[in-house]
Amino acid sequence: MTDADSVEAAAEWRDPALVVSIAELTRRAGNRRRVHIATRLHAPAVAEITVPADEPVTGELELESMLDAIVVTGTLNAPWTGACRRCLDPISDTVDVVVRELFEDNATPGESYPISGDQIDLSPMVHDAVLLSLPLSPLCRTDCEGPDPERFPASVVLDDLDEPVAADPRWAALTALHFEDDPPDNGDGSPAPS
Repeated sequence: MTDADSVEAAAEWRDPALVVSIAELTRRAGNRRRVHIATRLHAPAVAEITVPADEPVTGELELESMLDAIVVTGTLNAPWTGACRRCLDPISDTVDVVVRELFEDNATPGESYPISGDQIDLSPMVHDAVLLSLPLSPLCRTDCEGPDPERFPASVVLDDLDEPVAADPRWAALTALHFEDDPPDNGDGSPAPS
């Protein structure tokens, strides 16, 4: 599945358990309501990093009524799996996402989410927040040195060179540079005999 397919599938995905009634909240500005969520996302992925469909995304959210809007704040916790960017071994972890999003009647795409009558659908917000917080190039550990040379031997094939390769003339001025701790040379870049 490509990233474009993932975005398209997410646009169609809705979890009925994430549709929340806000009728009581909208009676007065400042009303609050806590909501615990547990859902499974449908096909969220960034590059090779995915949220497993069989593991739940959980969260503790607070909905607060404002004039003509609802502010949703809280945290989401989502598992993810992928491959280490250096050694390519499979890895998995969780990501904690802090959310603060606005729901309003006349939602501005990319800035707020819509209120539909006396309900808000948290599905798009949850999907967007989790998708945007997935790591792009994770490491299995901070000191990962890359592929194991025993499992993935590297081989270098050299061309047979009869004569040395000429240096690029644009770099010729660098051969004249000498530093205090450099050994003296013959003027052609080779070390002078001691």
